Amino acid sequence: MEGKIERAISQNKILCAYGKLIIGFSGGADSSALLHYFSQRAQKVACVHVNHMIRADEAQRDEDFCRSVCEKYGVEFICHKIDIPTLAKNSGKGLEECARDERYRVLEAEREKRGFDAIAVAHNADDNVESVIFNLVRGSGANGIAGIKAVNGRIIRPLILATKGEILEYCERNGVEYVTDSTNA
Repeated sequence: MEGKIERAISQNKILCAYGKLIIGFSGGADSSALLHYFSQRAQKVACVHVNHMIRADEAQRDEDFCRSVCEKYGVEFICHKIDIPTLAKNSGKGLEECARDERYRVLEAEREKRGFDAIAVAHNADDNVESVIFNLVRGSGANGIAGIKAVNGRIIRPLILATKGEILEYCERNGVEYVTDSTNA
């Protein structure tokens, strides 16, 4: 996986990857691997966790886990609790769309407030394939077929070439703990 991260950084000219990074940290295997990797390599790392208040006790478990991991790594932990079910209902958006929009809004606000170079999120090769297939099925044009961009403004995706299997293998090999979101099943 490490080689694929370096290749993604090189191919996509992600020069800020070793600068000051805000990491979108859910506590899942992907973001846990991302944090583990960059906590050892970036100039400075802070993690932003968004508790969407969708899964009650499980969401609190994830927040507590993320806080604990950040303490272990000596990384600043920033948490936002946002009542996504209510916000989605009031906005007319679906839960997933509303959660994604709020997550990226919070990540960018924290990046700007703290003067960080970029926001690193943990989309991987499997996510990219899923996006391409979804976009093809719904009749997307060339942009949709291209999939998830490795760089989109201040958002970087260093894991975009790594498969889920490679990420899980990295976690096992390096003793990286993570939690599993029941809604991902």
